[in-house]
Amino acid sequence: MIVKLIALSVVTFLMCSCAAHLPEFQEIEPLGKGAHRGAVGVFGGAPWGEIGASVFHSAGVSETTDWSTQCTYMYSLNTDFNSGLSLLTGPKLGLNDRLALSVPLGTYVQREYAANYLAFLTTPTLYIALPSKNPSLEQLFFVRSELTND
Repeated sequence: MIVKLIALSVVTFLMCSCAAHLPEFQEIEPLGKGAHRGAVGVFGGAPWGEIGASVFHSAGVSETTDWSTQCTYMYSLNTDFNSGLSLLTGPKLGLNDRLALSVPLGTYVQREYAANYLAFLTTPTLYIALPSKNPSLEQLFFVRSELTND
């Protein structure tokens, strides 16, 4: 089963022309007041040679709300795509056991040929826990939008 999953992942990666720029570190369950969680991720994409890293920290501010901060750097080897740094921070609200909403606000600094470009953005995200036949397997589906001041 694992070999099939790896083979399917490789084929999917080779057939797509885009990379996920933000590794997903959120969970639906709130951390609880005073608890902390951190993560680090790296990513890359083909065929344009994008590489990057992301650092994530989340702190429980109440029993249903977490405050999360994520800093991501992406470097593109191709001049058609620009390198940049983003910083997002904001609340994630646990709506119930299977649903959560995150509304971070932040900024994005993009190296655009010889100039720097600054944008403000938000990435509202709805997290949905999907039912699983295997109780040790958690399935998380999320829908995200990105709004900028371009």
